[in-house]
Amino acid sequence: IKGGELAKKEAQTAVKETVAERKPVVPSVSTPRVDVPVTRTLSPAENNATKITISPRLEESLTDAFKKRKNIYSKDLEVESDSIRITFYDNGDIDGDTISVFLNGAPVLANQMITDRGTNIYVKLDSMKTVNEISMFAQNLGKYPPNTALMVVTDGSTRYEVYLSSSLSQNATVRLVRKKRQDDPHRLKLK
Repeated sequence: IKGGELAKKEAQTAVKETVAERKPVVPSVSTPRVDVPVTRTLSPAENNATKITISPRLEESLTDAFKKRKNIYSKDLEVESDSIRITFYDNGDIDGDTISVFLNGAPVLANQMITDRGTNIYVKLDSMKTVNEISMFAQNLGKYPPNTALMVVTDGSTRYEVYLSSSLSQNATVRLVRKKRQDDPHRLKLK
C-alpha cells in the first residue's frame, strides 16, 4: 500500500511540474488594429480633466520617478480642441507592458497594462499653454523590452497615430501644439 501511495504522489508531482513548464501562448500582433473594442475607458468625469484619483503618496512617488527619467520627444501634433481622446495599444507582441501617462508632468493614468484592445483616456488640455506634453512612462518593460505602444490621438475629426517607445530611463513624449484660431480669446487683435 505504501508503494501505491508513493507512486500516486510521484505522478501528482510529475503533473504539477509539467503544468509549471508550460508557457502561456502570447499572440503575436505585428500591426495593432485600431478598430478593436476598448477594454477600459476613463470618462471625463473619472479622469476629472487632468487628475486621476490615486493616493497622494502614490501620485508623489510616481511623479518623482517620472522626473528622474529623460523625456525623449517623438513628435509634435497640431490640435484645435481643448479636450482630446487618447487611446493606447501595445505595439508589436502583446507582452505585458504596463504604463502610466502624464499630462504636463501630472499623472492622468497610472499602472495600466496595455494590450491589443485600446485603453482610452480623455484629457482636457491647459488652454493657457500653447504646447501641452503627453508622456508615456514605462512601469515595466514587458516580456520583450522596450515598452512600446501605439498612441492614437483624436481631436474632433482629426486622428493621429504615434508609435512610442519608453524604457526605465526615459519617457516617450509627444507635444500637442494648439492651432491658432481666428476666434481665440487669447489672440491679440491689432488695429
